[in-house]
Amino acid sequence: MENKQFSKITDILGGAAFSGFEAATKNRESEKSRNPENEKTRNQEPTANDQKMVVVREALRDISSKLLNVAKLLDDDSSAAPTNFNTKPSINLEDAEPIDGTIIEGVFDGQNMIGADGKKYTVPPNYASKSKLVEGDMMKLTITKLGAYVFKQIGPTERARLQGIIVFDQDNKQYGVHCDGKTFNVLKASVTFYKGNIGDSAVILVPQDSPSQWGAIENII
Repeated sequence: MENKQFSKITDILGGAAFSGFEAATKNRESEKSRNPENEKTRNQEPTANDQKMVVVREALRDISSKLLNVAKLLDDDSSAAPTNFNTKPSINLEDAEPIDGTIIEGVFDGQNMIGADGKKYTVPPNYASKSKLVEGDMMKLTITKLGAYVFKQIGPTERARLQGIIVFDQDNKQYGVHCDGKTFNVLKASVTFYKGNIGDSAVILVPQDSPSQWGAIENII
């Protein structure tokens, strides 16, 4: 298909488009032989149109030559064995569907999702940090056919903002933010994500209408 298209292009550029130029050139040469004096005068005083025609003619000839070379290259490549492309996706789209339609909903407790089945499912700390999940948020867990866990926040709880200082409990190896006499636990991934250090001032999100042990870092001041 491509060769036929290039053949058409090169036929046009190499044939009809240049036949006019060639014919004009031959007519001009014939006229030159019949009227040498007029041709000499015209050569001495070339017009702007003559100069443009020369430039256009040379440009078109150069384009035609290059297209012919490209067409030849494609003809040579067509003799090679065709490549066998695998159009089958590497991952079946059906794998994105839950196993037997299994979807588990639950509540975020600051680190994990407590499912309606009573089980505890670990939420990836990086996801929890970037999503700024707050204790009490409603979540949905989908288990794909490949066995992957996909978490999604489906019902954020009302939030309140508090400002405090980042602290670290050496005994429990736990980061926290101390606000107004109380320390809220925060994920280490949140401190790392926001490049916080012990002693930095931080703004955290906590449930507005219920007590909590955990907060989500919103920003480092």
